[in-house]
Order: sequence, then structure tokens, then C-alpha cells
Amino acid sequence: MVRLTRDVESEQAIYNQLVAKQQELSVLNSGITADVRIIDSAESQPNAVAPKKALILVLAAILGFIVGCAYVIAREFFNNKIKGTEDIDALGINVYATIPFSSYEKKLIAEGNKNPLALENPADTAVEAIRSLRTSVYFSVMNQGNNLVMVTSASPGVGKSFVTSNMAVVLANVGKKVLLIDTDLRKGRIHKAFGLSNKLGLSDYLSQSDTSQPNIHNSVIENLDVICCGKNVTHSSELLMGERFKRLLDTVKVNTTSS
Repeated sequence: MVRLTRDVESEQAIYNQLVAKQQELSVLNSGITADVRIIDSAESQPNAVAPKKALILVLAAILGFIVGCAYVIAREFFNNKIKGTEDIDALGINVYATIPFSSYEKKLIAEGNKNPLALENPADTAVEAIRSLRTSVYFSVMNQGNNLVMVTSASPGVGKSFVTSNMAVVLANVGKKVLLIDTDLRKGRIHKAFGLSNKLGLSDYLSQSDTSQPNIHNSVIENLDVICCGKNVTHSSELLMGERFKRLLDTVKVNTTSS
């Protein structure tokens, strides 16, 4: 009986505490009042506020244009390559002729025809330019008292053989005695342009002391003779700087005096 009485008293005490807590919370809640109110309800926009794509595209285009112009100007400023005859004139070097590209020459190459363009199509604009070059070079040589002309370039594949073979043809056509010497001892192909044998050519003469002279071929063109390059050699510069080549040039200068 005593134990039950204690349990009832304990439960009663817990109940009384919970009631007191509930009353305290009620008092606190009744003292809180809201100090804000809704003025406008939030609304969502159909498009994003940021970033603005149109503005970004315009700015990117302007920036790209400025950067591109700056790059082109800087590249042009630091570019020291020769792009035209004006650049050559600025160096104080005479420009005797400008030879245009020949579509007819391209056609001949495609057909496997290796004859000089001056033989196949004398009226071609490239041949006319070479005739102009012939006149300029001829008077320049006369003023210097020399009849040796060297055709060269700083890089392969720019048309040395084309200019050389056609220049020789147009010179011979006006009665000038021409000896064409192919000094490209590695990749010479002048003999192909005139359909000549490449045996006992210049390289054979320069490298073999028992060879009295290189083969001088008579071409099908009057007044034009050809010395072919000969066999391929790896020390071409040494051969061309040798005494035998100098003696050869001294000999041909006398035998090819302008008529």
C-alpha cells in the first residue's frame, strides 16, 4: 500500500511539472508579435538576369577584332620577308623582270613534255617576260664587259631550270652564241629539257683529272650548246670552287663572245 502511494505521488509531481512548462510556453507565445508584412509577392522572370549573352557576344566580337588587328599589325611589322618587287627595290637591287605563272607550262608538265616553253609556245606571257629579262641582262652584261650569267636562288623549286632553259632559247633565237652549263651537280635536269645524254657531264670533268673536257652537246636550237651536270656528287661546292672549273669558264668566255 505504501509503495503504491509513493508511485501516485511521483506521477503527480511529474504531471504538475509538465503543466507548469505548458503554461510558461503559452505565456511566451502570447508575447511574440510579427514586425514584418508582405508588400509584394515574388515573381520569376522568363529570362536570366545574368549573364547577358548578347552583351557578352558583342564584347567578345569587339575584343576579338582588336586582338586580331594587333596580331596582323605586329606580324607585318616584324616580317622581313620579300613579298614583292617593291621590297627588292628598297634594298637597292635592280629588278630586271617579273615572270608570271604559266598555265601552259603546267599543262606541258602534266603531259610529260619537258621541252622549254619558249619552243612549245613562244607567245606565252611567261616567255615574253623572259624576253624582257633577256634584253635587260644583255645590256647589263655589255656595260660590265662580261658574258657570263649565273641563274640561282636561295631555295629549290622556285624555277631556276625553267628560267635558265628558256633564257638560253630566247638568246639563241636572236643569234647570240650560248653555252648553257648546268652546275646543279646534285639535282640537275637541264639535260631533260633538251633531251640530251647526261654522261661525261660537268661533274665528271671536274672530278676526273684525266678528262680533258666535258661533253658539249649541240642542241636542236641553232647557236645553243649545253654542258649537262653529269653524275650526282655530294661535294659539288668543292668542285665548283676548284681550278678546273675556273679554267673552263675562262675558255668558254672566249669561245662564246657575243656575235
